This record gives sequence, C-alpha cells and structure tokens, in this order.
Amino acid sequence: MNASSQFYLRRPKRWQATLALAAASLCWLGAGPNARAGTPLDVRGLVTGADGDFIEGAAVYVFTAQPKDGKSIVCPSCYPDCAKHTQTDTSGKFVLSGLDSDLDFRLLVVAKGHLPRYIRNVDPEAGSVEASLKPITFPKALPEHRIVGKLLDPEGKPLAGAIVEVEGARYGQYSYTSAKNLADPIAATDAHGEFLFTCKSDLKGLLVTLKPRGLAREKMWLDVGKSYLIPVKTGVTVTGRLLNGQRPMSELTLDMSTQERSMENYLANLEIATDEEGRFKLEHVPARRSFWITTQMKEVISLGATLAPHAFVTGDNGSTVDLGDLAMRPSLSISGKVVMSDGKPIPEKTRLSFSLEDSNDSAQVTIEEEGDFEIRGIPPGRASLWLRIPGYRLSAKNPNKDWLNDGRLLGVVSKNLEDFTIHLEPGERFDQNDAPPDSERYPRDKPLQGAPAK
Repeated sequence: MNASSQFYLRRPKRWQATLALAAASLCWLGAGPNARAGTPLDVRGLVTGADGDFIEGAAVYVFTAQPKDGKSIVCPSCYPDCAKHTQTDTSGKFVLSGLDSDLDFRLLVVAKGHLPRYIRNVDPEAGSVEASLKPITFPKALPEHRIVGKLLDPEGKPLAGAIVEVEGARYGQYSYTSAKNLADPIAATDAHGEFLFTCKSDLKGLLVTLKPRGLAREKMWLDVGKSYLIPVKTGVTVTGRLLNGQRPMSELTLDMSTQERSMENYLANLEIATDEEGRFKLEHVPARRSFWITTQMKEVISLGATLAPHAFVTGDNGSTVDLGDLAMRPSLSISGKVVMSDGKPIPEKTRLSFSLEDSNDSAQVTIEEEGDFEIRGIPPGRASLWLRIPGYRLSAKNPNKDWLNDGRLLGVVSKNLEDFTIHLEPGERFDQNDAPPDSERYPRDKPLQGAPAK
C-alpha cells in the first residue's frame, strides 16, 4: 500500500527544559526517567459519555508534550512521558503517574463505541482534568458501511493510541468533498491496534491521515466496506544548521511542507526549533518525498533576514538527511495601497492575505481606511496575495491577476516592492471575455508587479 506521511511538530514552550531533554537524545520508546527536568506529578481525570454516565475501561494515552516556556528542539511525542497510558476504573476515573511538571501535555482518550477525544494543555501542576466522549456517528451501520483497520508498528506489533483523522471523502459521484455528517470525523486505535469508522450508506471512501505517536504519519484513501492491515513506518531524520551570516540562529522555528500540493499528497506543519548552536533535528519525516523548508515570517520580521524556501528530498525509512548549513538572507517587504475604482473607502477591518507558494507559511495584515498596507519578513520566491471585498473584484489592471482563482494575485517576489497598487472595481465576478491568453491567466512565475497608480 502506497501512502505518504508526515509528522506534525508543535511549537512548545520551555527552552531550558527542552535543551536538557534533547541533550539526552530522548526517544519515546526507550528514554528513562533520569532525563526528567521537572518534578514528577500525578494527573487525575474523569471520563464520561455524552449522557453523563461514567465510562469504564477507556484508554488514556499521553499523546504529546510541550515545554511550558520557549520552544522545543525535540518532537512532541519524543518525551519519555509520551510512552505512558492508563485506563479508567468503574467510576470513570484514571491516574497518570509521574508526569513532568515542566511540561504541558495533550492526552488522547479512546473508548469503544465513542469518538476519541484529545484533552489539550494538561498541566500536571493543575492536578485534574475531565473529558466527555460523544458516541460514534452511525452506531447501527452495517458492515458494508464501515471501515475497519489495524495498524502495525515497524516491528509488526499492534500500534495502540494512534489517531486516524478524516480529511476528505468520496460521496456519490463526487470526490474530495467534506466528510461532515457522512462519517465519523476521527477514529483511534485500541490496545489491539484496531480502529473503526462508521459511515453513511452511500459514502464510497475516506481520505485519512494516520497520526501515530513517535512514528511517521501516513495519508491514504480507505474504501468503505473494506478492512485494512496497515504498517506504519519510522520515517526519516532531517538535520542541519541555520546561520545568519556566520552567526548561528537559535530558537527559530523551521517549517516543512511537501512540494506536491494535491489534496491526497500534501503534507504541512512539520515544525522544529533550532538549538543554541543553530542546529535542528526533525524526526519521523515521510520517506522518499520532496520538501520545502523555510523559517516563519512572523518570527523573522525583527531580524530583517529569512531562509528562502530550500528544496530537498528524503531517503529511505530509517535514514538521515543532513542539509548542512542553511544560510539566511535579507528578507523583503511589500508596501502600497488598495485603490477602489469608485473612490470609496476601504471597509473597516479588511484583511490582505499573503501566502508563500513554496511553503505553508502565510501572513495577514489589516488594510487602513485609506488603503495603505505593508507586509514584512517575506522570503524571495513565488507568492500570492488574496483580497476579497463584497461587491468588488480585482480588475484587469493588475498585471498578476490570477484568472483561475477569484481575488488572488500571483507571482515571484525578488526585491522590495514599494508603492504597490492593488486595483479593485465593482462587480462580483470578472468577465472572462476580457481575460488574457491562456498562457497568461496563471502568472505564478511572472515577477510580481502592482497595478498602475492611475
């Protein structure tokens, strides 16, 4: 079975605790208690159903962890506490013992006949938590309206406590639709590594992402009425060092996303922070895939430097890709004005969105009433600007108008752009009769330019 995978790395908080953990080369399967930085504390909880009844035998897993301060240079499921799990008793109560007080946790609760649920931002110093579980969507679904599966770890053993999350559906004649009200939105593996989706009768299949702890994520289609035995892979480790000139850049987040952007292949939000020497180590990255890696605009605005999207390819599962020294370069900016052809002011709280085409990064700025705006921290490369005001459209005066996507400008940013004009005119949709030749309707590789000022 061919499928792609990702590992989503959250941006946690306590920097010093993270450095201590990273120095010990933690692994969620084998790290011991001696690496703990904080005081071990117990977290107690209660699990109930939607009707308020206590749920006995619910499994509670420590899914991820994050330092309370600073950023994490290790993956969120690579802390030793992420190997811990327990079950609820006859009164729905549970205890997770000895959790690191320097960390916040995300717990996963799994119970038969119910949708799994996260308990987020669990602070061991707070002491107690509660979770109410909803029943599965179609409890009376026939076998031909169900999807069942079993996940196996790299050693061939059942993989418990993994999330299976729905991202799309095949329904009737349509594909890539929302699965809302068509199937369970999420499932999780039990102690035997098994999961279940219940579906509406005419649903054909689900596009899901497998999210195991401490292994690579997988993305795949599952057909309704079938059963699956799915091996989950270790993934690849990506290492490197971030430099600004000769200076190592510490405590900056690096973001990865796949170069492939189709719904069934696109993976994003793979994040990790650099250590005091500017080094990073991103684990459980999908194997044999092409990626972009870059810094985040919101973090580098004050630095005046950025990492332009850097392309690389991962190898086989279990391998390491060393990207070496990644050099930051001066960041760019776009400043200018939004002009309404009828002379009316810009509506209050109008937002202009900026997105990188070769990264998952984006930013939003509020346009002033007179139309002025500024976007900073931009890396050079392909980008898009989105602007929508009810009753108006981008006019043909904009050289980089995307004629295939309403409200978007598209092009390459290679220098600071000042006095950049975005021209709007009344109208809901643009008349395609005024469109340029087909070869000019999607200007993604054309230098980004503003409209004439008048």
